[in-house]
Amino acid sequence: MEELINGWELGELLPRLHALGITDVEALSLLGPEHSEQLFERHELGLQLKFFKRLKEHNSAAQRKEHVVLAVGAEGGEIIEVEADVSFLNASSSSSSSSSKRSQSPDAFEYNPAPKKTKGTSKVGTRAIQNLDIRSLLAEEDDGPPLLEYFSVHKTFTRRHRDILTSIVVKAARKINDCLKNEDFNLLSVKIQECFPGELSEIYYIGPFAEGRSQTISKGKLPVKYRNVLKREKEIAGGSSSGKSRSTLQTIKSPYDNVNGVEITKDIRDAHLWLENNSIFVDWPLLKAKWRLSAPLRLRNLYGDKSDDPIAAYIAKWPCLKHPSGYSLLELDFDVLYTEKEVSLLSRWDVFVAKILVLASQVSDQVAKECLVLAKNTTHAGSKGVLALNILPALCPPTTRIKSKGAKATEQRRLLVSNSRAGLLLHVTDTANLARLLRERRDMLYSEAKKSQPFLVFVGPNLSNIKEYYVDVSGILYRLNSVMKAVDVCFKATTALHADYPPESIRPWMLIQRLLYEISTDWDSEVPYDIIASYNAITHLNG
Repeated sequence: MEELINGWELGELLPRLHALGITDVEALSLLGPEHSEQLFERHELGLQLKFFKRLKEHNSAAQRKEHVVLAVGAEGGEIIEVEADVSFLNASSSSSSSSSKRSQSPDAFEYNPAPKKTKGTSKVGTRAIQNLDIRSLLAEEDDGPPLLEYFSVHKTFTRRHRDILTSIVVKAARKINDCLKNEDFNLLSVKIQECFPGELSEIYYIGPFAEGRSQTISKGKLPVKYRNVLKREKEIAGGSSSGKSRSTLQTIKSPYDNVNGVEITKDIRDAHLWLENNSIFVDWPLLKAKWRLSAPLRLRNLYGDKSDDPIAAYIAKWPCLKHPSGYSLLELDFDVLYTEKEVSLLSRWDVFVAKILVLASQVSDQVAKECLVLAKNTTHAGSKGVLALNILPALCPPTTRIKSKGAKATEQRRLLVSNSRAGLLLHVTDTANLARLLRERRDMLYSEAKKSQPFLVFVGPNLSNIKEYYVDVSGILYRLNSVMKAVDVCFKATTALHADYPPESIRPWMLIQRLLYEISTDWDSEVPYDIIASYNAITHLNG
């Protein structure tokens, strides 16, 4: 940043910028006229105009460079679009100034977005997107409230905040209409601008040809994010232009493999040290960035811990995991270990539930039969998911015997479907009993030498009317907003912490691992191949 400012012959502003915490080019690019009073004295109008003129020219040039395609990886030719961030544009330009810009030489930068489309569309998905409330959406997402709080204080976003906002909005829009079009991105960009006055809609969407005839596809954070997600999902699903099917299982010998080969740089060590010294969650996005950067060092230490209960020790060392959104840190670690798998369950869950209910017709377990009847009579997707989970142990009954801690090798007990169901999830009928039943469950885990094993907890009067969803990780109870999210977090926490599946429910979890995440490891056991084959044989679903 210093070189840039000195190049503008405005070196006298450097001490003022540093005093405001502006120490890099990204932070510099976020400055606008609304910050003038903090940076300039009243009599420095000439200096002020010169600075913002230089800054606008710099940001305009940076924007042209940021809309590029970046080649990633020496093998496979993977192409990922860069999500551009236009952080400063003069939004107050009049139509006359726009006309004068168009009269300039062809080499002059012209920012002339295509007119916004305001007419409705006949597509049901887009009509539903029109009803999407950005503020309400963010209030319900784990990373949303920090965004709202940051904007209320600073009246702007950093690039990191915009990336998080874009991810949340695209994910929500896809739940409404999986096939998003430019009119959807246009509508969403306007909604973002309305929710966050001062944010330019052009940061999030620029229509085709808005920047000239050569710009044939839409730009901006929303369409670029959407295209990148689709590309990743296609790779996960094994899609190919030839249409030939191929195996999509990702096999890994150990989660340690994906961190062992990473050089522990000074940045990684500094991030690790920062986390050790910062347990106050003022800036959650910053904490998450440090968490992800420090992953190779943290996970090496965890996987190399030979103590009696390494997971409990790990959580004690990192108190940020006790934050209500601490599970999102475990999700980040999972993403490091298994790249491109972060949306696997979310994109397959509904089909998974539907197919499990089809397979349930063959079970003889009475509880599973009752769950199937309830599932057929409910239209609530969450209830269907809970009931499908309760059917899994009957589809994949346990085949092993286990012994309790301290018991003789010959003193083994045969596992039943009821044991498997209890190992898969804890159903609590009333919140008043939650603490007691959790304590009993944890005591049982310790008696069985399972200790810090993550497990699902559902609270509701019955299985077809669950009110609350939790995941317990070594005594930390994370509350989630759906059964789908709870299963996703529980699986990712188990994987990130390198914990074992409960022996009672190893087969249901193996089914989830193989079908929803398409992950295979060298330590997989009790894989229910017969059910997997039957599942894959279902090609058509009614309704």
